Amino acid sequence: MMMKKMMMHNINNKSITRAIFMMIAVLVLQFFLGMYVNLFVSFNVINSLSMIVFNIPMIIMIHMMVGFLILGLSIFIFMSSVMKHDNMLSVMTFISIILVIVAGISGIEFLFSENNIFSYSMSISFITLFLIQFIYLYKILTIENKQ
Repeated sequence: MMMKKMMMHNINNKSITRAIFMMIAVLVLQFFLGMYVNLFVSFNVINSLSMIVFNIPMIIMIHMMVGFLILGLSIFIFMSSVMKHDNMLSVMTFISIILVIVAGISGIEFLFSENNIFSYSMSISFITLFLIQFIYLYKILTIENKQ
């Protein structure tokens, strides 16, 4: 029984580690998409929700879809850390979810207003989320090495 419990714990660590590496890779992709949108895409301020669907450039739609993927990965990593019963890691991953939501809302607000404070908020959330992933990865690998 003890061996089975240890195997489940190691499998859990491996799946979390893979998810974190995947998150880091997707965040790098999101960074390049965001830089491209920021530097090369011009769009008019959007006045209504229907204009978002029909008048938004495809690269922004891809940027938004990658954001939803990041949110899904954040939720998966959070649920995995909760199942491990590690309070510190659970709090860190919950903060990650909040940062993803803040970045997403800031992005939508930026589409409506082109106010640079929303762009700044998006970038600060992104950088903090990126750093948390590395801290989380370090903690998981440290726990794995102690076993």
